[in-house]
Amino acid sequence: MQEILALSSIPLWQCFPMSTMFKKSAFYHLRTISRTRKYLSTQTTEILIHAFVTSKLNHCNSLLYNVPKNVIKKLQSLQNAVARLITRSRKCDHITPILFDPHWLPVSERIKFKIPPLTFKALHQQSPTYIQDLIPATCRLDRFGHLLRSV
Repeated sequence: MQEILALSSIPLWQCFPMSTMFKKSAFYHLRTISRTRKYLSTQTTEILIHAFVTSKLNHCNSLLYNVPKNVIKKLQSLQNAVARLITRSRKCDHITPILFDPHWLPVSERIKFKIPPLTFKALHQQSPTYIQDLIPATCRLDRFGHLLRSV
């Protein structure tokens, strides 16, 4: 029981996704892909990067809303490294145009971008019940957008 109480006092963002294992895994895959980058086309590199790095970067990132900026900076540095690898840019090149080309949002904006669709789906009962339970019953809508009667 004490272990459960100790774990519940840890903020969720400290557990995921910037744990040391996540960082090591993501940068390991980046280094591995960068070694073979000269033999790969840009499209193939994008597919590999998405499969091994950005999919993990995007997974459950809506849980990181309102986390300290140092956590976001670590995620942003990972995204910047990914973009530089795909476009073969140097570290001294400015990152904004590099991120603009594949239409990537900065990490903080990605996190904010995921919240409205989750809320919409929860309100319209299109999400799992554990997410719907977070919305008060008086705010829930049916599939036609009408308020539901209290449950």
